[in-house]
Amino acid sequence: MSVAHLPPPITSAEFAAVETADESRIEKFFGGAWKRTLHQFFNQLPSLKDLQDFRRRKLGIRAREADAFGTFATNPGHWYSFHHGGRNEAQFNFGLRREYCRFGLGFEFSEKKGGDPFRVHAVYTCFLHEVPTHAASFDAAVRQQHFEVEWVARKNVNELHVIPTREVPDWIRNLREDPYWIFIGRLLRAGTDDGVLGDPVRLAEVAANVFATIRPWYESTQLCARSI
Repeated sequence: MSVAHLPPPITSAEFAAVETADESRIEKFFGGAWKRTLHQFFNQLPSLKDLQDFRRRKLGIRAREADAFGTFATNPGHWYSFHHGGRNEAQFNFGLRREYCRFGLGFEFSEKKGGDPFRVHAVYTCFLHEVPTHAASFDAAVRQQHFEVEWVARKNVNELHVIPTREVPDWIRNLREDPYWIFIGRLLRAGTDDGVLGDPVRLAEVAANVFATIRPWYESTQLCARSI
């Protein structure tokens, strides 16, 4: 893959660094050069480098930042980043937990950090409209990219669930509980996927494919949501 920047490798040291409830330690490990290198990689990807321009021109959003990525937030045992201005959108999301890292599209229904659950619900409703409209291509993308779902139910925000690839299409179409968080994308696991995680070239290829796959989903979802 020919790119000016590659992501930093994710090794046992990175997974060990998030295995703590002390968010200041997570911030210290990832909050400097490591985070900047990851964001530089994201911001040059063909699927992301014009994202802010798309949001300005097509969505009528006054995006202040030129780059798509630059945010950084921590929780105990977890840190994550999503595109600038994406809190109440279908958000391009990267996250690192003790068990895996994730790349994909997320929807957060909480009120944290300026969140508007009603707005996110409208956006997610548009996303659900797009899924059956393009069912064959959606299902094929899930299989080909090995997408999974990470989600948390509103009734128990401390319980994280992962839906395996084979169950994703039906699960997405038949959500029966109020969500607090839903993410669809690629999970790369510590131990199982070390060969990809530790190789910046292979990691770059996976991330680029994931974001290229979800960019049309983001666009159609947000264009739908703009009309609501």
